[in-house]
Amino acid sequence: LRAPDGTDDYRIMVAAPDAPPPPGGYPVIYVLDGNSTFGSFRDEMRRQLDTTYKMPAVVVGIGYPGEMPWNDLRRDHDLTPRVPGRPQITGPGGEVIPGTGGADAFLNFIEKTVKPKVEAAYPIDRNRQTLTGHSFGGLFTLHTFFTRPQAFQTFVAMSPSIWFADNYLLEEEAAYRKAYGTHPDRAQL
Repeated sequence: LRAPDGTDDYRIMVAAPDAPPPPGGYPVIYVLDGNSTFGSFRDEMRRQLDTTYKMPAVVVGIGYPGEMPWNDLRRDHDLTPRVPGRPQITGPGGEVIPGTGGADAFLNFIEKTVKPKVEAAYPIDRNRQTLTGHSFGGLFTLHTFFTRPQAFQTFVAMSPSIWFADNYLLEEEAAYRKAYGTHPDRAQL
């Protein structure tokens, strides 16, 4: 799929179960870094259908064109939040990470382009959507939870890069806690 601004293409991989959908539609799992992680999630969902769990779900991998498992430049941009007042971000080793800050645009692409395409092709339960990612994908997952918690119902952040921009994510967490306090059910921005 091409991003709405026409600048970037994304590789979208979808695995739908052979089993019929539950009454409300299939749950859906959106997997970041799809080129490297989609196959594992797809295979695990297929395996689950042979167990007592038997919950069919659609797995959607969001990656980049080509067969390489990683596209560091694109993911450095897409999976990191814009950090106000910090035009240059450095990594844990002091190296400059160029081109960061595209997380909100990438989330808009998922919300306005990817999800509608998936929902047009499969009966999806919009109340059972999961976002999952690892490393910068985990950072993006937590950024999404703290800034747009209504976008998904379940967030799975594996080994998130909380170190990014001097732990900037902890500022987003504090703002989230202040906004929603002990009432996470009000997490509708």
